Amino acid sequence: MKFLKRYKESLFTVNKEPLTALSKFFLALFVAFSFIILAISLAQQGRTIKPPNKKFGYNCIYFAQNSKKIDIDDFKYQKHINSFGSNKECKTLAYLYKKSYNELSLILNRLREKEYELSNLISKKEALKSQYSNMLLEKIAKQPRDKSILNANANNIKAKLNSLNEQIQKIKNQIDSLKKEARNKDSFKAFKNFLNKKAKIIEQKYEAYARYYSLKVLFSKYLFLIPLFIVVFWLYSYTIKKEKFILAHLLINLLNVVGIFILFYLLEFIYNIIPHTLLQKLYKLLYKLNIIAFANYLSIAFFVIIFALVIKFIQNRAKKQKELKKSIYKFNYIKDGKCPNCGAFRGETYKFCPSCGFSLYSICKNCKKLKVNGAKYCQECGRADE
Repeated sequence: MKFLKRYKESLFTVNKEPLTALSKFFLALFVAFSFIILAISLAQQGRTIKPPNKKFGYNCIYFAQNSKKIDIDDFKYQKHINSFGSNKECKTLAYLYKKSYNELSLILNRLREKEYELSNLISKKEALKSQYSNMLLEKIAKQPRDKSILNANANNIKAKLNSLNEQIQKIKNQIDSLKKEARNKDSFKAFKNFLNKKAKIIEQKYEAYARYYSLKVLFSKYLFLIPLFIVVFWLYSYTIKKEKFILAHLLINLLNVVGIFILFYLLEFIYNIIPHTLLQKLYKLLYKLNIIAFANYLSIAFFVIIFALVIKFIQNRAKKQKELKKSIYKFNYIKDGKCPNCGAFRGETYKFCPSCGFSLYSICKNCKKLKVNGAKYCQECGRADE
């Protein structure tokens, strides 16, 4: 309680004297700089814990989750080694991938060329089929040959289509042959074998790391904030004892800033944990049971309760401040010899206030004599009513 009293005094005054406007301006600058410096420090502190997508890169997770489907097509376009992450298994996978890609580079180049040729042939085939369809429509419509907009006849198109089909099949066979050749390379086999063995391990490690990532970040930031809070609190108590009030005032404001960051990161941690675990599982369960509307009702009820509690807190605080203000006025009225209820003049012989009718005297529970109504202590025995 003593600390809270000192805290309140130190927050708005320095040595029981109110701060000047200029002092408040520099105090605001101090608080702003404290926020900025702490935010930068905490951002650097947070970066010491790698996020899941850095620890386990996108490509590493992709290969692990699709280990049974991985084939030569996944090597056609080179993937950056850094996108595999810093996890031990992922780094090994990146090394094997790079080695395999380098060995397959010539085959992959030929494969890309053949696929480009295949794409062009398929486009030509589709164009000829479209032309053939138009020719059939002209024939059905009995369009004269000399008025046809098409330069070829049905026999020529059929011959060309047959030729294209042969070329397409030939290219497909070449592509299959190239892929078969690539699959037989030792480096690709080593990559596939390692991936098949470690895929589940990578997925499990990734899920575990992602699950505790928020807690690790909170812990790393609290390793910076909690000792700082303790040191600043100790310095504040010390400067109060030594009556270094200006320094104490700066320290209490710095303590406020540190406390805000402590609370903020705790709330951030709760937000990251609850929605992504409990609420997510609850929504999935309700969705399976086809009663997702119930979850929405719960969300609405949750926000109603939260805002009701906030408003109730504000109202209770306002009521307490009003009662405190009223008690201060009552004390001042009694001190000045006025009615404790309305502040009107009170004569010594008055039993009731002539202005509001308030009873000016009551019976003391200790000495049974008349005491000023509303006074904390009896003017006859000096004791407070029990």
